[in-house]
Amino acid sequence: MTTLISSLFSSTPYLISFILFLILLEQISYLIKKRSIPGPTLVFPFLGNAIPLVTNPTKFWNLQSTLAKSTNLGISANYIIGKFIVFIRDTELSHKVFSNGAIVFPSVLESSFQGFTEPDRFDPDRFSEERKEDQIFKRNFLAFGAGAHQCVGQRYALNHLVLFIAMFVSLIDFKRDVTDGCDEITYVPTICPKDDCRVFLSRRSARYPSFPALEQIVK
Repeated sequence: MTTLISSLFSSTPYLISFILFLILLEQISYLIKKRSIPGPTLVFPFLGNAIPLVTNPTKFWNLQSTLAKSTNLGISANYIIGKFIVFIRDTELSHKVFSNGAIVFPSVLESSFQGFTEPDRFDPDRFSEERKEDQIFKRNFLAFGAGAHQCVGQRYALNHLVLFIAMFVSLIDFKRDVTDGCDEITYVPTICPKDDCRVFLSRRSARYPSFPALEQIVK
């Protein structure tokens, strides 16, 4: 037992040196891949920035987006548990930066706004026959996924939302409770405002309409 402990103590400097060598190698590998891309100068050994990603994903991705906006490249870099990751603001840019077969994780939130004229403005004309932005930039809207395995309930969900909004605005007056930071996006895991979109509601009509039961509609 004494011999084993003695051997462990004697090998400790070599073990520490080996770990430090791995850390140095990891940092060098990260910097070589990163080059001039905006991102952390140094990363936490082995874990990278996994802890900030888990504890505050909103802040993490907002920072990546801000870094990507700070350069004409439109991309930023980071390091997560041994993986070098690249954040891309523009989905079209991925075709120019990466070769076929590369795994790319675009920002679902950022991509949904790309192509649309003033995406933050209420503009129903964007869906008109003349502009057809919803068709031209259809592939940028990734809320329901894309490809052969996109959400099977997409059409139902969109129709349900349209019907609900039409009924809601017809029967209810509402006012947004505007507070500092209320429009900041958070992930829980879906995207929603930080304050859970708190509003004040009031009736627009004295009586709500009476709808037939499902059995009557089916008959």
